[in-house]
Amino acid sequence: MSNLYTTTESPSPRAHVVAESPGVDAAPSAIVVASLRGDPGHAVLDEAVCEAVFRGTRDQPAALHVVSFVTDQSATPGRGESAEAREIARQLEEAGIEYRVYGASAEPVDQVLALVEATRAQLLAISVRKRSPMMKLFLGSVAQQLILEAPCPVLAVK
Repeated sequence: MSNLYTTTESPSPRAHVVAESPGVDAAPSAIVVASLRGDPGHAVLDEAVCEAVFRGTRDQPAALHVVSFVTDQSATPGRGESAEAREIARQLEEAGIEYRVYGASAEPVDQVLALVEATRAQLLAISVRKRSPMMKLFLGSVAQQLILEAPCPVLAVK
């Protein structure tokens, strides 16, 4: 019999890993990236790479932990998740950054915040997009929740 007042513990952020580099755990620090699929040119990744170099040590940049999800209103995992992960991995390998790419869970805010805590991230970088007033009224925003609830500084990139 279940107790209606107990909450289930969220799954480990590691449960959704789809790609990673071999030295990700040896990086001196971490940055978590919440990236919307379809972000033109992966602008948030470009900014996160700059931050990784800035926040890392002289010899090694910070590692990036990237969660890629479909839209700012829904965390429904989309088709092409592995293709998106390969593209993100390619871009980060070219930049010389250690990384771990995660597929989206059904609860992206919880997933990203758990990842921020698990990695002790110095920064959360998120991609944002403009929403109409009507969409703001009816649908919650993943980006808005992350900005308000993150325990570390947040960099919003549009």
